[in-house]
Amino acid sequence: MGPRIEHLLPADVGRERVYRPQGWLTPVLLVEGRVAGLWRHERRGKRIEVSIEALEKLPAWARNGAETEAASLASYLGGGLSLRRQDV
Repeated sequence: MGPRIEHLLPADVGRERVYRPQGWLTPVLLVEGRVAGLWRHERRGKRIEVSIEALEKLPAWARNGAETEAASLASYLGGGLSLRRQDV
């Protein structure tokens, strides 16, 4: 088993959301040292689709920072950004 992460997750989120089968880890959004969201990206033609699923209410500065990082990732990967946020 991986390191203990339960104290970093919101109470209603199980560790299986981060530690997936076969050793895969889901990228996370950290806010003040806690897992506050899950992050996914996928290339779709010339676009980079980024999905950010908040696990708790995010402060505005964290939402803005995540959007900035998503734009930076799309630029790095050479595609246009398609951002989807799922807020609590």
